[in-house]
Amino acid sequence: MIEVDLRIYILAILRKWKWLVGFAVLTAVIAYISASLLPKTYTATAVVVTQQNKFVISFNNSIQNNRLTPPNKAILDLANSNEVLRQTFDASGLAAGGVMSFAAFKEQAAAKTGGDQSWITLSVSMEDPALAADLANLWAKFVVEEANRLYNPNDPAQLTVWQAQLDTAKSVLDSASQALVEFKAADQSGIISNRLQSLLNEQAELLTLQRVLSETANSVSVLQDQLRDLPEEASFTPGDTAVLFLQLQAYENMVVAGILPTSAGANAEAVVSRWYIASNGLSLNIQPDTTSKTVGEQRLMLDAISQTIAQRFALISERLVALESQILELQKQYQLAIIQKDQLAQAYDQASTVYSSLSSKYSEVQVASSVGDDIVQVVERAIPPARPENISNLVIALATMLVAVLLGVFLIVVPVWWRSVMAMKPEPAA
Repeated sequence: MIEVDLRIYILAILRKWKWLVGFAVLTAVIAYISASLLPKTYTATAVVVTQQNKFVISFNNSIQNNRLTPPNKAILDLANSNEVLRQTFDASGLAAGGVMSFAAFKEQAAAKTGGDQSWITLSVSMEDPALAADLANLWAKFVVEEANRLYNPNDPAQLTVWQAQLDTAKSVLDSASQALVEFKAADQSGIISNRLQSLLNEQAELLTLQRVLSETANSVSVLQDQLRDLPEEASFTPGDTAVLFLQLQAYENMVVAGILPTSAGANAEAVVSRWYIASNGLSLNIQPDTTSKTVGEQRLMLDAISQTIAQRFALISERLVALESQILELQKQYQLAIIQKDQLAQAYDQASTVYSSLSSKYSEVQVASSVGDDIVQVVERAIPPARPENISNLVIALATMLVAVLLGVFLIVVPVWWRSVMAMKPEPAA
C-alpha cells in the first residue's frame, strides 16, 4: 500500500504562498477591469394578457361574431411576427438614429408565455434602461392594437371599417330608392291595365255578337231548308219568320244599346267598345217585315239576311284577330312593367335590410368600443430597470480569483508530486 505524505504538498504551497496570492490577486484585478469595460445590458419587460369579452352587444342577429377569444399561441406568434416588430422598430426611430439595425433589434426582443398561457411577457434588452423600457412598452402597444384589430369585434379600429361599409350601403339604398321613385312617377302599368281591360271587354262583346250571329245564321238556314221544296208562288205565313226577326232585333239591340249578356257592366271601357261596335258598320240594318209574302220573295229576303250576317261575321272576326295581337302586346307590356316594379321594390328592400343590419352593427361596435372592452390588454408596463442583466464585477473578480488559486495550487503540487514519484522508483542493479 502506497502512503501519501500530504505535508510535503502543504509545505510546498506554504513556501510559495506569496506567488500564489499574487497570481490570484493579479488575475482577479484583470477580471474586474475587463468586466468593468464590458457594456452593461438592461432588460425591460412589459406584460399583455388575453381575455374573453365581458359582454356581447347585439342589436341585430343578422351579423354575428364568430370568435370572441383569440388563441394564446396566435397572440404569441403575432408578437414575434416581423410585421409587429417592424412597426415597433420604425416607430422607435432606431434606424433613423443609427442605433441598430432591424435584425439586431429582433435579437434583443423576446416574447414568451408565463405559467398562465394567457399572460405574455415582452422583453427588450438595451444598454440604455430607459430606451429598453420605451421599446418594450411600444412593442406591447402594437401587439395590443394588432391583436384587437384581428380578433376583437368591438375594437375601435373596426369603426372605420364598418363606417365605410355603412356609407356604401347608404349609397346603394339611396340609388335603389331614387330608381323606385322615378319608376313609380312614370309608371304606366295602371294605364296599360285600363287599356287592356277595355280591349278584353270589347273582345268579350264581339265574341257574344259573333255567337248571336251564328245562332241567327242557323235560324236563317233552317228557314231556307223549309222553303227549298215549296213552289215559288206559294204563300208563306209571316209567323214562321217571327222567331228569326226576334233574334235579329235582339242582335240590333245589343249593337245599338250595348246590352250584352256577358258585359262587364256599364263602365267607361264598355261604353267605348260599344261605341266602336255601333259606329263600325256591325248593325244589320234589317227591319222586321211581317207582311205576307210568297215563297220566292221570302227566299230572296232570307238570302239577303244570310249575306248580311256573313258580312258582319267577317267584320267581327277581323276585329277579333286585330284585338288578339293588341291584347297580347299589352299583356306583355303590363307584365314587363310589373316585373320591373317588383325588381326595383326587391332591390330597395334588400338595400334597406343591408343598411339596417350594418347600421345596427356599427352601433354595437360604437357602444362596445366606448367602454374599452379589449380582449388583449397591457396589464404591466415596463419601467427602466435599476440593475443590469450582467453579473456583478465583484462576483466575477472573486470567481476568477478562486479559479486562479486552484490553478496555482495545481501548478505547485504537480511538480512536487512528480519528484516524489521519481524518488520512489528503485535504482537499477549494477
